[in-house]
Amino acid sequence: MSPRCARSGARPALVLRSTEFRRGREAAWRDMETIVAKAERSGLAALSTEELQRLPLLYRSTLSALSVARAIALDRHLLLYLENLSLRAFLVVYGPRQSMLAGCRDFFARGFPAAVRAAGMPILIAFLAIAVGTPGGLPADDK
Repeated sequence: MSPRCARSGARPALVLRSTEFRRGREAAWRDMETIVAKAERSGLAALSTEELQRLPLLYRSTLSALSVARAIALDRHLLLYLENLSLRAFLVVYGPRQSMLAGCRDFFARGFPAAVRAAGMPILIAFLAIAVGTPGGLPADDK
């Protein structure tokens, strides 16, 4: 405690750990939020080369901050903000690059036929086993 505070009887101002923690990192979080919002609105093609290069670094930095915030039990609002931002960034960085309809169309046009061709011999053996076993499993006529 400073001598001036001791004489006046005032207590020194407490700096919240949350505020201290936030002060050094908030600019990076805001940058990431801007980049993620732009990618969510217009897709990754709308991002500049610099933004594309910074996004993974900012993402890892935010995950690290989230880990530290959880470890030192900072305020709930900050944790929720970082979790939400990390989730949104995860979907931008690692999410699917095509729409659901395009993915289904691609699966039925290319993926499924390729899987059937790759498993041709096991499918043929299974079909033959069913075809041979079916007559043996039919009930006999009792006359």
